[in-house]
Amino acid sequence: MSLTSDLLIKTVEVAAASFFTNSVATQHLSRNRNLSDTDETPPPLLALLRQVIALADHVADSVQSGGESAKRWQKLAICLAIDLAGAGSLSFPFIGDVLDVFYAPLSAVMVHALFASPLWAATAFAEEILPATDAFPTATIAWVAENHQYLSSLSAPSREA
Repeated sequence: MSLTSDLLIKTVEVAAASFFTNSVATQHLSRNRNLSDTDETPPPLLALLRQVIALADHVADSVQSGGESAKRWQKLAICLAIDLAGAGSLSFPFIGDVLDVFYAPLSAVMVHALFASPLWAATAFAEEILPATDAFPTATIAWVAENHQYLSSLSAPSREA
């Protein structure tokens, strides 16, 4: 699994770097500027992508090492799957609404099993059963609410004396 995740991360890095390099080069050429100009900062999207890749690398390391951190990230993956399955009904006009009638209680049960919270379970049920709310990521938001202190500790700068 380590080799697979490392390979996936490197592939995304190379693809993103290639895409953004070509994008920046095209912008420079369209402005008739020299490509050797280095006075511009990288695009904000590239900086965001680097942060996402660094987070993915941290997640891969945490999952491989096991422990409490691995359980948190695995729980997030389950939450994302629940939300993606719920949003999938948007792909099927009219039929998706019928599917929501069956998926809403299932989603509520899964969210309750993950978070032991009747409030989050009711929110998940309402989100799935009400029209035009399927894209709302209830399970993922519940995970963020449960782990906000953990997430802020990841982004906090290290203090060296």
